[in-house]
Amino acid sequence: MMIFKNIMRTLVLCLLVWNTSCSKSNNSLVNFENALDYPAGLDVSFNEETQVAKLTWDEVDGADGYSVWYSYSESSSYTLLGNVSVNEYTDNSVEKDSEKFYKVKAYNSLETSMYGLTVSVLNSVTSDEHVTSRAMWVWNSSSILGDTDEIEKLMDFCAEKGIKIIYFSTGRNDYSADNDLKNNTRTFISTAHANNIKVHGLTGNSTWIEPSLQFNYVNAAKSIVEYNNSVSSNECFDGYQSDIESYSYWSDDKDISERTQNLWYYVDVHRQVADIFNNDLNDPDDFQYGMAISAFMDNQGEDLAFEYNGKTQTALYHIADVVDYFAIMSYRDNADALIDISETEVNLMDSLGKKAWTGVETIDTETMGAGPGSINFYDEGEAYMNVELAKIEDYYKDNYGFAGIAIHHYSTYYDLKE
Repeated sequence: MMIFKNIMRTLVLCLLVWNTSCSKSNNSLVNFENALDYPAGLDVSFNEETQVAKLTWDEVDGADGYSVWYSYSESSSYTLLGNVSVNEYTDNSVEKDSEKFYKVKAYNSLETSMYGLTVSVLNSVTSDEHVTSRAMWVWNSSSILGDTDEIEKLMDFCAEKGIKIIYFSTGRNDYSADNDLKNNTRTFISTAHANNIKVHGLTGNSTWIEPSLQFNYVNAAKSIVEYNNSVSSNECFDGYQSDIESYSYWSDDKDISERTQNLWYYVDVHRQVADIFNNDLNDPDDFQYGMAISAFMDNQGEDLAFEYNGKTQTALYHIADVVDYFAIMSYRDNADALIDISETEVNLMDSLGKKAWTGVETIDTETMGAGPGSINFYDEGEAYMNVELAKIEDYYKDNYGFAGIAIHHYSTYYDLKE
Protein backbone atom coordinates (compact mmCIF):
# COMPACT_ATOMS: atom_id res chain seq x y z
CA MET A 1 0.00 0.00 0.00
CA MET A 2 2.83 2.36 0.89
CA ILE A 3 4.50 1.61 -2.44
CA PHE A 4 1.26 2.47 -4.26
CA LYS A 5 1.00 5.84 -2.45
CA ASN A 6 4.60 6.70 -3.34
CA ILE A 7 3.94 5.92 -7.01
CA MET A 8 0.86 8.16 -6.98
CA ARG A 9 2.77 11.03 -5.41
CA THR A 10 5.45 10.71 -8.12
CA LEU A 11 2.81 10.75 -10.88
CA VAL A 12 1.15 13.85 -9.42
CA LEU A 13 4.51 15.61 -9.16
CA CYS A 14 5.34 14.80 -12.79
CA LEU A 15 1.96 16.15 -13.90
CA LEU A 16 2.61 19.40 -12.04
CA VAL A 17 6.06 19.78 -13.59
CA TRP A 18 4.68 19.01 -17.07
CA ASN A 19 1.88 21.55 -16.62
CA THR A 20 4.32 24.26 -15.46
CA SER A 21 6.57 23.51 -18.43
CA CYS A 22 3.67 23.78 -20.84
CA SER A 23 2.60 27.04 -19.26
CA LYS A 24 6.06 28.48 -19.75
CA SER A 25 6.17 27.18 -23.30
CA ASN A 26 2.80 28.77 -24.05
CA ASN A 27 3.99 32.06 -22.57
CA SER A 28 7.11 31.91 -24.75
CA LEU A 29 4.95 31.25 -27.76
CA VAL A 30 2.83 34.30 -26.96
CA ASN A 31 5.97 36.48 -26.60
CA PHE A 32 7.30 35.15 -29.87
CA GLU A 33 4.10 35.97 -31.68
CA ASN A 34 4.22 39.54 -30.32
CA ALA A 35 7.97 40.01 -31.04
CA LEU A 36 9.38 42.70 -33.32
CA ASP A 37 9.20 41.95 -37.00
CA TYR A 38 12.53 41.52 -38.73
CA PRO A 39 13.52 44.30 -41.17
CA ALA A 40 12.07 43.48 -44.58
CA GLY A 41 12.98 44.92 -47.96
CA LEU A 42 16.73 44.94 -47.31
CA ASP A 43 18.56 46.36 -50.33
CA VAL A 44 22.14 47.45 -51.01
CA SER A 45 23.79 49.65 -53.64
CA PHE A 46 27.54 49.84 -54.21
CA ASN A 47 29.56 52.71 -55.72
CA GLU A 48 32.73 51.27 -57.25
CA GLU A 49 34.34 54.69 -57.60
CA THR A 50 34.11 55.51 -53.89
CA GLN A 51 33.87 51.84 -52.75
CA VAL A 52 30.94 52.70 -50.50
CA ALA A 53 27.94 50.40 -49.88
CA LYS A 54 24.58 51.88 -48.87
CA LEU A 55 21.99 49.65 -47.22
CA THR A 56 18.29 50.47 -46.89
CA TRP A 57 15.35 48.52 -45.48
CA ASP A 58 11.71 48.95 -44.47
CA GLU A 59 10.95 50.55 -41.12
CA VAL A 60 9.78 48.20 -38.36
CA ASP A 61 6.91 49.27 -36.10
CA GLY A 62 7.99 49.52 -32.48
CA ALA A 63 11.72 49.52 -33.24
CA ASP A 64 14.02 51.96 -31.49
CA GLY A 65 16.93 51.12 -33.78
CA TYR A 66 18.62 48.62 -36.03
CA SER A 67 21.86 46.64 -35.82
CA VAL A 68 23.78 45.93 -39.03
CA TRP A 69 25.86 42.75 -39.23
CA TYR A 70 28.37 41.52 -41.80
CA SER A 71 30.35 38.47 -42.84
CA TYR A 72 32.62 37.50 -45.73
CA SER A 73 30.79 34.22 -46.16
CA GLU A 74 27.00 33.93 -46.27
CA SER A 75 27.03 30.80 -44.10
CA SER A 76 29.63 31.99 -41.54
CA SER A 77 29.00 33.82 -38.28
CA TYR A 78 28.19 37.53 -38.56
CA THR A 79 29.94 40.43 -36.79
CA LEU A 80 28.27 43.64 -35.63
CA LEU A 81 29.11 46.50 -37.99
CA GLY A 82 27.12 49.25 -36.30
CA ASN A 83 23.85 50.47 -34.76
CA VAL A 84 21.61 53.14 -36.27
CA SER A 85 18.28 54.73 -35.39
CA VAL A 86 17.15 55.08 -39.01
CA ASN A 87 16.48 52.49 -41.71
CA GLU A 88 19.68 53.01 -43.68
CA TYR A 89 23.40 52.47 -43.19
CA THR A 90 26.50 53.51 -45.14
CA ASP A 91 29.49 51.15 -45.08
CA ASN A 92 32.77 52.81 -46.07
CA SER A 93 34.88 49.76 -45.22
CA VAL A 94 34.20 47.40 -48.12
CA GLU A 95 37.57 45.78 -48.76
CA LYS A 96 38.87 45.62 -52.30
CA ASP A 97 38.51 42.37 -54.24
CA SER A 98 35.98 40.90 -51.78
CA GLU A 99 32.32 40.00 -51.34
CA LYS A 100 30.64 41.27 -48.17
CA PHE A 101 27.34 39.92 -46.82
CA TYR A 102 24.90 41.92 -44.68
CA LYS A 103 21.99 41.18 -42.34
CA VAL A 104 19.93 43.57 -40.20
CA LYS A 105 18.02 43.18 -36.92
CA ALA A 106 15.49 45.52 -35.30
CA TYR A 107 15.53 46.19 -31.57
CA ASN A 108 13.91 48.17 -28.80
CA SER A 109 14.37 48.34 -25.03
CA LEU A 110 12.62 44.98 -24.53
CA GLU A 111 13.60 42.70 -27.38
CA THR A 112 15.55 42.12 -30.58
CA SER A 113 14.14 40.72 -33.80
CA MET A 114 15.47 37.87 -35.85
CA TYR A 115 17.71 38.60 -38.85
CA GLY A 116 16.05 39.72 -42.02
CA LEU A 117 17.13 38.56 -45.46
CA THR A 118 20.79 38.60 -46.52
CA VAL A 119 22.24 40.89 -49.22
CA SER A 120 25.80 41.25 -50.46
CA VAL A 121 28.12 43.50 -52.47
CA LEU A 122 31.03 42.40 -54.64
CA ASN A 123 33.93 44.87 -54.71
CA SER A 124 35.83 43.88 -57.83
CA VAL A 125 38.36 46.72 -57.54
CA THR A 126 41.78 45.11 -57.28
CA SER A 127 43.70 45.28 -54.02
CA ASP A 128 46.93 45.86 -55.98
CA GLU A 129 49.15 48.27 -54.07
CA HIS A 130 49.64 50.50 -57.12
CA VAL A 131 46.02 51.68 -57.02
CA THR A 132 46.06 55.40 -56.20
CA SER A 133 43.95 57.09 -53.60
CA ARG A 134 43.13 60.53 -52.19
CA ALA A 135 44.37 62.22 -49.01
CA MET A 136 43.31 65.48 -47.37
CA TRP A 137 44.74 67.93 -44.85
CA VAL A 138 42.48 68.75 -41.88
CA TRP A 139 43.62 71.75 -39.82
CA ASN A 140 40.48 72.53 -37.79
CA SER A 141 40.91 69.43 -35.64
CA SER A 142 40.01 71.12 -32.35
CA SER A 143 36.52 71.92 -33.63
CA ILE A 144 36.01 68.30 -34.72
CA LEU A 145 37.28 66.28 -31.75
CA GLY A 146 34.51 65.51 -29.30
CA ASP A 147 31.76 66.71 -31.65
CA THR A 148 29.78 63.73 -32.98
CA ASP A 149 28.02 65.80 -35.66
CA GLU A 150 31.28 67.26 -36.97
CA ILE A 151 32.93 63.83 -37.04
CA GLU A 152 30.00 62.38 -38.98
CA LYS A 153 30.12 65.34 -41.38
CA LEU A 154 33.83 64.74 -42.02
CA MET A 155 33.35 60.98 -42.48
CA ASP A 156 30.50 61.54 -44.95
CA PHE A 157 32.58 64.05 -46.90
CA CYS A 158 35.53 61.65 -47.09
CA ALA A 159 33.23 58.89 -48.32
CA GLU A 160 31.76 61.18 -50.97
CA LYS A 161 35.17 62.35 -52.22
CA GLY A 162 37.05 59.05 -51.91
CA ILE A 163 39.42 60.35 -49.20
CA LYS A 164 41.30 57.44 -47.62
CA ILE A 165 43.91 59.28 -45.55
CA ILE A 166 43.47 62.32 -43.31
CA TYR A 167 46.44 64.49 -42.28
CA PHE A 168 44.97 65.59 -38.96
CA SER A 169 46.50 68.55 -37.13
CA THR A 170 47.85 67.47 -33.73
CA GLY A 171 50.19 70.37 -32.96
CA ARG A 172 52.12 69.86 -29.75
CA ASN A 173 49.29 68.00 -28.03
CA ASP A 174 50.28 66.29 -24.80
CA TYR A 175 47.88 63.35 -24.64
CA SER A 176 49.17 62.15 -21.27
CA ALA A 177 48.26 65.49 -19.64
CA ASP A 178 44.76 65.87 -21.12
CA ASN A 179 42.52 62.86 -20.62
CA ASP A 180 39.57 64.42 -22.50
CA LEU A 181 41.80 65.11 -25.51
CA LYS A 182 43.08 61.55 -25.43
CA ASN A 183 39.63 59.99 -25.20
CA ASN A 184 38.24 62.25 -27.94
CA THR A 185 41.18 61.31 -30.15
CA ARG A 186 40.60 57.62 -29.49
CA THR A 187 36.96 57.99 -30.51
CA PHE A 188 37.83 59.99 -33.62
CA ILE A 189 40.49 57.58 -34.90
CA SER A 190 38.44 54.45 -34.19
CA THR A 191 35.51 56.05 -36.05
CA ALA A 192 37.78 56.91 -39.00
CA HIS A 193 39.09 53.34 -39.07
CA ALA A 194 35.54 51.98 -39.02
CA ASN A 195 35.01 54.11 -42.14
CA ASN A 196 38.16 52.71 -43.79
CA ILE A 197 40.06 55.99 -43.35
CA LYS A 198 43.61 56.26 -42.02
CA VAL A 199 44.69 59.13 -39.77
CA HIS A 200 48.14 60.74 -39.73
CA GLY A 201 49.10 63.28 -37.09
CA LEU A 202 50.33 66.60 -38.45
CA THR A 203 52.40 69.43 -37.03
CA GLY A 204 55.23 71.81 -37.82
CA ASN A 205 56.74 75.26 -37.46
CA SER A 206 59.35 76.91 -39.66
CA THR A 207 61.61 77.69 -36.70
CA TRP A 208 61.84 74.13 -35.42
CA ILE A 209 64.99 73.34 -37.39
CA GLU A 210 66.95 75.64 -35.07
CA PRO A 211 68.91 73.50 -32.57
CA SER A 212 67.48 75.43 -29.60
CA LEU A 213 63.89 74.84 -30.81
CA GLN A 214 64.09 71.30 -32.15
CA PHE A 215 62.75 69.96 -28.84
CA ASN A 216 59.29 71.21 -29.85
CA TYR A 217 59.11 68.80 -32.77
CA VAL A 218 60.86 65.98 -30.92
CA ASN A 219 58.47 66.24 -27.96
CA ALA A 220 55.44 66.37 -30.27
CA ALA A 221 56.59 63.11 -31.84
CA LYS A 222 57.20 61.53 -28.44
CA SER A 223 53.65 62.44 -27.44
CA ILE A 224 52.32 60.57 -30.48
CA VAL A 225 54.43 57.54 -29.53
CA GLU A 226 53.18 57.63 -25.95
CA TYR A 227 49.60 57.91 -27.16
CA ASN A 228 49.88 55.03 -29.66
CA ASN A 229 51.58 52.77 -27.15
CA SER A 230 48.78 53.29 -24.61
CA VAL A 231 45.67 52.68 -26.74
CA SER A 232 44.25 49.75 -28.69
CA SER A 233 45.33 49.17 -32.29
CA ASN A 234 42.12 50.54 -33.83
CA GLU A 235 42.67 53.83 -31.94
CA CYS A 236 46.27 54.38 -33.08
CA PHE A 237 47.56 57.03 -35.48
CA ASP A 238 48.55 55.37 -38.75
CA GLY A 239 51.33 57.84 -39.37
CA TYR A 240 52.74 61.29 -38.79
CA GLN A 241 53.52 64.16 -41.14
CA SER A 242 55.96 67.02 -40.73
CA ASP A 243 54.97 70.47 -41.94
CA ILE A 244 58.22 72.24 -41.09
CA GLU A 245 58.46 74.81 -43.90
CA SER A 246 61.78 76.53 -43.20
CA TYR A 247 62.33 77.97 -46.68
CA SER A 248 63.59 81.33 -45.49
CA TYR A 249 66.50 79.58 -43.78
CA TRP A 250 68.10 78.68 -47.12
CA SER A 251 66.98 81.63 -49.25
CA ASP A 252 69.32 83.30 -51.73
CA ASP A 253 70.02 86.23 -49.42
CA LYS A 254 72.16 83.97 -47.22
CA ASP A 255 75.64 82.72 -48.04
CA ILE A 256 76.26 79.11 -49.06
CA SER A 257 77.67 77.98 -45.72
CA GLU A 258 74.67 79.26 -43.74
CA ARG A 259 72.20 77.79 -46.19
CA THR A 260 73.82 74.35 -46.15
CA GLN A 261 74.10 74.42 -42.36
CA ASN A 262 70.38 75.15 -42.05
CA LEU A 263 69.56 72.41 -44.55
CA TRP A 264 71.66 70.04 -42.43
CA TYR A 265 69.57 71.01 -39.38
CA TYR A 266 66.43 70.42 -41.44
CA VAL A 267 67.47 66.87 -42.30
CA ASP A 268 68.80 66.09 -38.84
CA VAL A 269 65.67 67.01 -36.86
CA HIS A 270 63.63 64.77 -39.15
CA ARG A 271 66.12 61.95 -38.69
CA GLN A 272 65.82 62.33 -34.91
CA VAL A 273 62.05 61.94 -35.11
CA ALA A 274 62.29 59.01 -37.56
CA ASP A 275 64.53 57.24 -35.04
CA ILE A 276 61.99 57.89 -32.27
CA PHE A 277 59.21 56.28 -34.31
CA ASN A 278 61.38 53.33 -35.38
CA ASN A 279 62.78 52.63 -31.91
CA ASP A 280 60.00 53.58 -29.48
CA LEU A 281 56.70 52.63 -31.12
CA ASN A 282 55.35 49.25 -30.05
CA ASP A 283 54.33 48.59 -33.65
CA PRO A 284 56.45 50.71 -36.02
CA ASP A 285 56.12 48.53 -39.12
CA ASP A 286 52.75 49.87 -40.29
CA PHE A 287 53.41 53.44 -39.16
CA GLN A 288 54.12 55.92 -41.99
CA TYR A 289 56.35 58.95 -41.38
CA GLY A 290 56.00 61.61 -44.05
CA MET A 291 56.72 65.19 -44.93
CA ALA A 292 54.81 68.03 -46.58
CA ILE A 293 57.56 69.21 -48.89
CA SER A 294 58.03 72.36 -50.94
CA ALA A 295 57.50 72.13 -54.66
CA PHE A 296 60.92 73.73 -55.07
CA MET A 297 62.94 71.51 -52.76
CA ASP A 298 64.46 69.95 -55.87
CA ASN A 299 65.88 73.36 -56.86
CA GLN A 300 68.68 73.05 -54.30
CA GLY A 301 71.65 72.60 -56.66
CA GLU A 302 74.90 70.72 -56.14
CA ASP A 303 76.43 73.83 -54.59
CA LEU A 304 74.12 73.15 -51.64
CA ALA A 305 74.98 69.44 -51.34
CA PHE A 306 76.33 68.35 -47.98
CA GLU A 307 77.44 65.24 -46.17
CA TYR A 308 75.00 63.52 -43.83
CA ASN A 309 74.95 59.94 -42.57
CA GLY A 310 77.82 58.96 -44.87
CA LYS A 311 76.29 60.42 -48.05
CA THR A 312 76.98 63.68 -49.87
CA GLN A 313 73.88 64.86 -51.73
CA THR A 314 71.28 67.62 -51.72
CA ALA A 315 68.68 67.99 -48.97
CA LEU A 316 65.86 66.51 -51.09
CA TYR A 317 67.72 63.21 -51.40
CA HIS A 318 68.73 63.16 -47.74
CA ILE A 319 65.12 63.70 -46.70
CA ALA A 320 63.95 60.97 -49.10
CA ASP A 321 66.21 58.57 -47.21
CA VAL A 322 64.60 59.56 -43.90
CA VAL A 323 60.82 59.58 -44.51
CA ASP A 324 58.36 57.06 -45.94
CA TYR A 325 56.47 59.49 -48.16
CA PHE A 326 56.34 63.02 -49.52
CA ALA A 327 53.20 65.17 -49.72
CA ILE A 328 54.42 67.59 -52.40
CA MET A 329 52.98 71.08 -52.17
CA SER A 330 53.03 71.29 -55.95
CA TYR A 331 50.13 73.72 -55.97
CA ARG A 332 49.05 74.79 -59.46
CA ASP A 333 45.69 74.97 -61.22
CA ASN A 334 46.32 72.65 -64.18
CA ALA A 335 47.54 69.11 -64.66
CA ASP A 336 50.57 69.90 -66.83
CA ALA A 337 52.05 72.28 -64.26
CA LEU A 338 51.29 69.92 -61.37
CA ILE A 339 53.00 67.04 -63.15
CA ASP A 340 55.99 69.19 -64.09
CA ILE A 341 56.50 70.31 -60.51
CA SER A 342 56.00 66.92 -58.85
CA GLU A 343 57.74 64.58 -61.28
CA THR A 344 61.25 64.77 -59.78
CA GLU A 345 59.98 63.83 -56.33
CA VAL A 346 57.64 61.10 -57.61
CA ASN A 347 60.45 59.50 -59.62
CA LEU A 348 62.86 59.80 -56.70
CA MET A 349 60.47 58.01 -54.35
CA ASP A 350 59.78 55.41 -57.02
CA SER A 351 63.51 54.64 -57.16
CA LEU A 352 63.51 54.10 -53.38
CA GLY A 353 60.35 52.00 -53.28
CA LYS A 354 58.53 54.82 -51.47
CA LYS A 355 55.58 57.11 -52.25
CA ALA A 356 54.88 60.74 -53.13
CA TRP A 357 51.52 62.50 -53.10
CA THR A 358 50.82 65.33 -55.55
CA GLY A 359 49.31 68.16 -53.49
CA VAL A 360 46.66 70.56 -54.80
CA GLU A 361 45.26 73.75 -53.27
CA THR A 362 41.64 74.89 -52.83
CA ILE A 363 42.25 78.04 -50.75
CA ASP A 364 41.60 81.46 -52.30
CA THR A 365 45.29 82.33 -51.97
CA GLU A 366 45.02 85.49 -54.04
CA THR A 367 42.49 87.12 -51.72
CA MET A 368 44.50 86.01 -48.70
CA GLY A 369 47.70 87.45 -50.12
CA ALA A 370 49.27 84.00 -50.04
CA GLY A 371 49.96 83.66 -53.75
CA PRO A 372 48.42 84.12 -57.19
CA GLY A 373 45.22 82.43 -58.35
CA SER A 374 47.26 80.14 -60.59
CA ILE A 375 48.28 78.02 -57.61
CA ASN A 376 44.76 76.97 -56.57
CA PHE A 377 41.46 75.62 -57.88
CA TYR A 378 39.35 78.11 -55.95
CA ASP A 379 38.25 80.10 -59.00
CA GLU A 380 37.80 77.14 -61.35
CA GLY A 381 35.80 74.95 -58.95
CA GLU A 382 35.57 71.25 -58.25
CA ALA A 383 34.34 69.98 -61.62
CA TYR A 384 37.32 71.53 -63.41
CA MET A 385 39.69 70.34 -60.67
CA ASN A 386 38.50 66.74 -60.98
CA VAL A 387 39.17 66.77 -64.71
CA GLU A 388 42.74 67.93 -64.10
CA LEU A 389 43.29 65.44 -61.27
CA ALA A 390 42.16 62.59 -63.51
CA LYS A 391 44.86 63.62 -66.00
CA ILE A 392 47.51 63.44 -63.28
CA GLU A 393 46.34 60.02 -62.12
CA ASP A 394 46.38 58.76 -65.70
CA TYR A 395 49.89 60.15 -66.28
CA TYR A 396 51.30 58.43 -63.20
CA LYS A 397 49.22 55.25 -63.39
CA ASP A 398 52.26 53.03 -63.99
CA ASN A 399 54.60 54.87 -61.61
CA TYR A 400 54.94 53.07 -58.27
CA GLY A 401 56.18 56.27 -56.63
CA PHE A 402 52.87 58.05 -57.18
CA ALA A 403 50.66 57.63 -54.09
CA GLY A 404 47.73 59.74 -55.28
CA ILE A 405 46.32 63.24 -54.83
CA ALA A 406 46.49 65.15 -51.53
CA ILE A 407 44.02 68.02 -51.24
CA HIS A 408 44.57 71.13 -49.14
CA HIS A 409 42.40 71.45 -47.20
CA TYR A 410 39.11 70.19 -45.67
CA SER A 411 37.38 73.51 -44.85
CA THR A 412 37.92 75.13 -48.24
CA TYR A 413 37.52 71.89 -50.20
CA TYR A 414 34.15 71.40 -48.50
CA ASP A 415 33.01 74.85 -49.68
CA LEU A 416 34.59 74.65 -53.13
CA LYS A 417 32.08 75.60 -55.79
CA GLU A 418 30.96 72.92 -58.19
